[in-house]
Amino acid sequence: MLVRSSLPILLALAAIVSSVLSTSVEAAPRVTLEVMTEQGFPPTATHQWSKLLQTAGFDSVRIRGGRPGEVTGVETIGKGATATYRVTAMLSTKNKLLVPGQSFGKTEMAQLKKWGERLRHGGEDEIKQKTVSAFGLSKKELVEIYTGLGVAVDFSTNGTSVYESLKKISQKIPYEFSANEAAKAAMHRGKVLDELEGVGAGTATAAMLKPLGLSMLPKREGGGKIRLHIVRSNTIKEGWPVGWPPENKAVQVIPKLLKYLDVEIADITLEEALAAIAGNLGAPVLIDHNQLAAQQIDMSQVKSRYPNSRTYYKKILDTILSQGLLTFEVRIDELGHGIIWVTTLKKG
Repeated sequence: MLVRSSLPILLALAAIVSSVLSTSVEAAPRVTLEVMTEQGFPPTATHQWSKLLQTAGFDSVRIRGGRPGEVTGVETIGKGATATYRVTAMLSTKNKLLVPGQSFGKTEMAQLKKWGERLRHGGEDEIKQKTVSAFGLSKKELVEIYTGLGVAVDFSTNGTSVYESLKKISQKIPYEFSANEAAKAAMHRGKVLDELEGVGAGTATAAMLKPLGLSMLPKREGGGKIRLHIVRSNTIKEGWPVGWPPENKAVQVIPKLLKYLDVEIADITLEEALAAIAGNLGAPVLIDHNQLAAQQIDMSQVKSRYPNSRTYYKKILDTILSQGLLTFEVRIDELGHGIIWVTTLKKG
């Protein structure tokens, strides 16, 4: 079984815990910016840069002429929430703002602001790390969130209200959820379509939201706080996934896939056959309901057949799923537990 020390490479939530969200702002370190101009930098461009840098989120901005031998850098004064990070940057003759490890053009103030926020909330070590996710978070932050969401759902979910189920999950994890009114309404109407008891909170939440056209998206906010947002899936590049690709082979994650047994399947639906197999494998079966609906595949109407023989579970799954134009892959949740993800053979 995969352990947390071997987390998959993260690519990269949200639900609602109450109708009123916290609006308090936590104390955070100050970040100041002192910009020196490179010899030959045109003085006429200084005023425009000054106006632009005022929009980049720094607590103070000062532009001055450079001195021989000066370099960019960050000086840390104090510790914790009362610390101040003094950034020394340079305006180059190529009309770029140079900060330690990066450069920004005049049209990249939003990116500069994110850089400053990473420094504010993570210190110098944070800005040395590369962002590895479309979530805009560092690998360190993603691993932290992944670990925080590694809490098993401890109640039966199939047929329950999505809103109420996510409210229960919110009481078990160290992050707050946020959703707009439209997302809340969809969650109130929606029912959970899978049994997710025992599944990691992140994977379970993603599975509940996906059929509603929603995704969970972690974002870092003021004070370094991570909040898990529920958003429309078609408004973002990627949301938290329903399980992660394992580092190990599928049969190492779920060894019972290679367990031999005598079997014959006849006169039951694919839905019934999958439920029986899931119970024997000891791994949950989660369905890509969106893809099945798009291709009008109803597992309760597909008859499953397997000839009387001695075989193993992986071969049974491959055979009966193909009869419904389906396939499966093994993924893991945030606990490192294997799940069976059933989707369509044809994508789109």
